[in-house]
Formats: sequence, C-alpha cells, structure tokens
Amino acid sequence: LSFHPTLPWLLCTSSDRRLRIFEIDGIENRLVHSLPIQNIDVICARFLMDGKKILILAQRPSLFLWDLDKRCLERIT
Repeated sequence: LSFHPTLPWLLCTSSDRRLRIFEIDGIENRLVHSLPIQNIDVICARFLMDGKKILILAQRPSLFLWDLDKRCLERIT
C-alpha cells in the first residue's frame, strides 16, 4: 500500500497483475484507476514524491516506472 503525496489516493497491488488507485474519502472510497501491468509479478509499488509516477519492484530483479499522465510503463533495470 502507498498513499499519494498530495491527493487522497491509496495505491494497492494484487495478484491479478493490476495496480489499483482508490480515492479515500471515508464514504465511498471509489476506484480511480485500475492499471494493467502485464507479464510482471509485482512485489511492491510506491508513488514517487512528485505524485506523477509509480515505482514498481518486480519479482525478477527489475524496476519499472508507471507514468500516470502518459499511462505508460517504462523499464528502468
């Protein structure tokens, strides 16, 4: 789990290879984004401090960045 640095968003990962972002308002806590991360077994994911990207650690020794604005995945290592 990871909280967005400026928005009331909560990021969570799941075994179905999706990152989900929920808007936490204490009433509905609605789903804002469901991001498909195909062919990657996610260990953990965190919002970066600027809040525009998500750092993803995969089971293989790999790091990825998901750009929320561009909706694209970039492999770092």
